Amino acid sequence: MPEKRDNILGYLGLLKRGGEIVLGTDLRKKKAALLIVATDTKSKEAERLVASYRLSNIEIFSYGDKVSLGAALGEEEVPYFGIRSRKAAEALLKKVKGDTYGQ
Repeated sequence: MPEKRDNILGYLGLLKRGGEIVLGTDLRKKKAALLIVATDTKSKEAERLVASYRLSNIEIFSYGDKVSLGAALGEEEVPYFGIRSRKAAEALLKKVKGDTYGQ
């Protein structure tokens, strides 16, 4: 499974370079097509963000840990991030389907 995990994390890096990743406060300003939350994220800010996305009927997916997601996205730690377009979100979900890393 590590090979598949590496493939998915590499794909996240491609999405970031392609401008498909939304990080930080930008997630509150405009909604993403998909919200990814690291499995080890525990904060009031993350809870509020998840609640907001649920109210908007936007899919939320839990995957990986903050350090691994951060490394894939060129950051130290990433507790959560969004995927801008529905097409990119669907492609990512297709890649992670069946992967149990972090779930």
